[in-house]
Amino acid sequence: DLKWYLRSNSTKKKNAVRKVVTETASEKQMTAVAKACIARNDVHGVIGLMWLHGVSPEEIAAISDTDTIHERVPHVIIMDGKTKDRPRVVCPVLGVKVIRKHLEATIEHCQQKVDPGANFNKWLRGMDRMEGITGRSLRHGVRNAFVMTGQNNGIMKSALGWSGGDQTLAMHYGASGVGQSKFVRALQKAFKEAHATVIKALAEVG
Repeated sequence: DLKWYLRSNSTKKKNAVRKVVTETASEKQMTAVAKACIARNDVHGVIGLMWLHGVSPEEIAAISDTDTIHERVPHVIIMDGKTKDRPRVVCPVLGVKVIRKHLEATIEHCQQKVDPGANFNKWLRGMDRMEGITGRSLRHGVRNAFVMTGQNNGIMKSALGWSGGDQTLAMHYGASGVGQSKFVRALQKAFKEAHATVIKALAEVG
């Protein structure tokens, strides 16, 4: 009857939405997004590149110091991200030049917009072979890359902003040379290994 049809149709729509939200980006999709974001060379490109390092637009808005992205080991410190008990450190290894150029503008954009990632997701849906892929799909892809490359559990949790991560930064944050610490270097190494295939593909296209 009509009620059963409407109820059934509503369930199908909910399942379709759930599938979109939980879809995980493949390595090929992450590579395509990285190339496209670097080519965009703008605020929305940076949003995509940060998603490829597991950082949401809301967390971009919480970056208070942009100087660290210019250090020898480029990194950003998120003071009020997913992990509330300690700062989160992320070491970008994809599109670093683009991130450096537009990070301040991207932070401002993410602080001012109600849904700062909406335009990026709309653009992403328009790309070839990106059905069901959103910014969060890229974050899920990063998680898979960390797992598949056998990264240290504590480092992985710290890199992705999960609880139970390495406490080294929380212990030494504010100390001179934190950007060159073994902890930050270990994070950079983990991101490079997790994104090794993407980095190689980007190098091949110059």
